[in-house]
Amino acid sequence: MRIDFLRYTIFVMKVSRRQYNIYSREDLVRKISKEPDKRLTVSFYRYFCLRNPQVERDKLYSDLDELSVLGRIYLASEGINAQTSIPGRKLDRLISYLNQRSNTCFIC
Repeated sequence: MRIDFLRYTIFVMKVSRRQYNIYSREDLVRKISKEPDKRLTVSFYRYFCLRNPQVERDKLYSDLDELSVLGRIYLASEGINAQTSIPGRKLDRLISYLNQRSNTCFIC
């Protein structure tokens, strides 16, 4: 019973930080049109065993938001599939981040 209580407490703490998109398509189009940098479309996938998709999803959301990544990323226990847009000047940082995460966190 205590484990369930701890999980519930952790869940409530996570909800207090925004972990989801709150912008409409129109809002995002306006935001992108005002950006000085040209954006690149980046799609990727990788099959692997994912330890905990929900925990990884929250970490990815937070980290990729800092890189101004927009788009859809699907996580499941068998891997990742993404269709994204990123400012061109941040592409190298995204690649480094994904390589680092795939070597340390994703694989069971």
